[in-house]
Amino acid sequence: MQSTPTARFCGNCGVQLFGPAFAAGQCLSCGFPITDTVSAAEAQSIAKHFHQATPATVPISEAGMGTDERLTAPATYIGGAPPKPPKRRRGLWLLFPFFLIAFLLLFSWWHITHTDTTAYTPPTATFTSVPATMPGGAGGTATAVPGTSATPPPGTTATPAKGTPPASTPAPGVTPTTGPTATPVPGAPPTIAVSQTTFSQLLCVATTITFTVTNSGGGVLNYHVTSTNTLYRIRPTTGSLHAGQTDTVTVSGILTGGTITVSAPGATNTQTITLKCL
Repeated sequence: MQSTPTARFCGNCGVQLFGPAFAAGQCLSCGFPITDTVSAAEAQSIAKHFHQATPATVPISEAGMGTDERLTAPATYIGGAPPKPPKRRRGLWLLFPFFLIAFLLLFSWWHITHTDTTAYTPPTATFTSVPATMPGGAGGTATAVPGTSATPPPGTTATPAKGTPPASTPAPGVTPTTGPTATPVPGAPPTIAVSQTTFSQLLCVATTITFTVTNSGGGVLNYHVTSTNTLYRIRPTTGSLHAGQTDTVTVSGILTGGTITVSAPGATNTQTITLKCL
């Protein structure tokens, strides 16, 4: 009957010895030369002799290297959140809004300084009256149609331009008379009408708006557009409108809220336009 092999331990540190340790001739844990081996019971007595508990055994691979999975396992966070990012990274995120505001202010300044601020002058129509020579030497004078200057030869009838009513040839000694002229109804004053009286913007960064001004009354409306905000660029600031005519007004360079007033001498009313930056 074969006896059960007895486990052998190092006589210095008490670690169990295996084949690679015997091949090396020393304990792979403490390097103590193998000169004597003791049994498990003797290892316990040796541990008591040195007043210490029996050390835990370290498994040895075939290559003779000790391994411990606790030393190579990935770290996990139990019962808590992972650590916060470094303060330096959080500081960069806090500075981002300041960089954004600085960029918007720089863009607004560039837009204001690179935009033409020349006042807009609306075109005016010019009519020229040219005296016409009566055919056949007849006396009297006739008023030519605005924009025409042709003089018909004696004894002929001038061909009217497109859109001009045909002219008749008066008999000798007869003075021609002009036709009736359309005039506004007496006592009908001009009235100011605008397309919109309130504008609301989420963010006013060099914003531009447009609205129309109409003479909804009679006569001639000589309007003026003014603002309480000196940074607003308004085009046109003045204009002249007959009954039913309309002008388009553009306001640019809006950075803050304000009011715009459209007024005219002799008009029945005044319009106020409010700009809001939310």
